[in-house]
Amino acid sequence: SINNKKIVHHIEYQNAKKTEILITFHSQFFYKDEETIFFPLIEMILSDGLESILLEHLREELNLIYGISLEFDIDLTGTTTNIYYSTADKNIKKTIEQTILKLKDFVDGKFKKKRLTGVKNKYLIRKENTCFTPKFLADFYGDQYANQLQNEKKKIVTFEEVYEKIKKISKKKLCRIGKKVFDFNTFKI
Repeated sequence: SINNKKIVHHIEYQNAKKTEILITFHSQFFYKDEETIFFPLIEMILSDGLESILLEHLREELNLIYGISLEFDIDLTGTTTNIYYSTADKNIKKTIEQTILKLKDFVDGKFKKKRLTGVKNKYLIRKENTCFTPKFLADFYGDQYANQLQNEKKKIVTFEEVYEKIKKISKKKLCRIGKKVFDFNTFKI
């Protein structure tokens, strides 16, 4: 059960010049859920490169952070989405407020469709360049098998199926998934 009462945990260190910030969201997505194949798109659109929503806003426009990391961790309890970055102590409040604002804009679809098109193309090109290496194949199919060991009937998705779904996902559907990932009623900082 998630503690809804206290969302901010602050651990103070004497003589620290900057603050490391971790914002965590828990959602009910599991390995078996098809929506998880779209998590890399969410990561890329929000935090991958200077043209990503969060990095562009927090670094380029507001000069509050240097870098940012967004990661998904899927396990038996669901999905934990972590956003990590550091900022000067004087910018803590503004940085957190602006991060939440931009995440809300994302789930509300307040970004250009061409941003999604660019991220889809970038993702597909990256995968095309690595999708038939032994490491990729072992990770891609191995993870699917490992997470279905107890299932009598296994559902193994091919990379070609994932490729087609990534190409076809709409902005509206990605934002619907984002609303489930970024639950602002239960997140922690």
